Amino acid sequence: MGRSARVVWRRGRRVLKAAPAIGLALVLVLALVVVANNAMPAPALAGTPVVTPAATLYNSSENATVTEMSPQQEYAIKVTVADSGTIDHLNTVVVKVAIDTDGDDDYGDMGAANTQTCFIMTCTVGSTPNWSQDPSASTTWDIVEAECTQPSLAAPSGIFWFYFKPGKVATEATDWDVYVVATDDSALTDSYYDGSDYNMLWYGEIDVSGTAPNWGTVLPGMDFDNENAKESVTVSYTSNGNYDAAVSTTNWTGNGKTATLNTSGTPGANQFSMKAWSSDNLTAADLVTTSAADCVIDNTGDLTTESGDTNSSNTLYLKIGTPFVPEVYSGTITFYIRSR
Repeated sequence: MGRSARVVWRRGRRVLKAAPAIGLALVLVLALVVVANNAMPAPALAGTPVVTPAATLYNSSENATVTEMSPQQEYAIKVTVADSGTIDHLNTVVVKVAIDTDGDDDYGDMGAANTQTCFIMTCTVGSTPNWSQDPSASTTWDIVEAECTQPSLAAPSGIFWFYFKPGKVATEATDWDVYVVATDDSALTDSYYDGSDYNMLWYGEIDVSGTAPNWGTVLPGMDFDNENAKESVTVSYTSNGNYDAAVSTTNWTGNGKTATLNTSGTPGANQFSMKAWSSDNLTAADLVTTSAADCVIDNTGDLTTESGDTNSSNTLYLKIGTPFVPEVYSGTITFYIRSR
């Protein structure tokens, strides 16, 4: 199967044209140019915005472009902005990182900020820039303000670096794009759509809460359907795509003694077997082995919210062989979330 995470229990384009001069007065309108990389635009008449398309997504070291993102890893977006005067005429530079659901590279499809589909970062330009994000609450998306940089405002062009971490539930998909909009103090704008189809890789997280399963005192020969054979476990799953949940265990030990895992469901002397399912359903339950692939307790998981999907009905069933040396035994039961 794919990757897994685990918890272990051990217990415009607008072209501006100058109006005809009136008397001796002539008004020069300064225009801005957004450039998505180091390359400067070809010479243009004042008032004519120019966009030079280029990839915008870099690794966190700023030394190479990337083609994919992993939630909770840091990346940088590079935007070079030029103005026919100096870039202190800029008001804002806005970057959208969003999924392109229909693949048509239309910025209008990006929609509003959303933890699963769209993240918006804004630099409000000034002597001390202000960096902000949307969504800004109840999200694991993050603009890393300490790493973001604004260029010198006295220059005609410069590089803005936007550092960020994709959220845990940024949808796993092969077409995430970047859209940049710069606005100056005359409300003139220029934009660039980077339709590079960046991959958002699968992410899964699991959290086991509550009291660890404890069967207390059990007797040799106890079968799966005994009223004392059952323990429930609360597990929360967070994922940006399809996932399944699984369980494994190993031999258990106690004071020099070993309780050996029997994976066929027919435990003998000092052996035990275990079954597990995502609800209290012994008929559906699978035998637990040392491999997660053998005991998938739920294969229907999909994209979750930031708060995850919580299941308090996961159930473990124990079967004890005979004879069995009396002792307090403990061991490891591992729950998994896996890409599906």
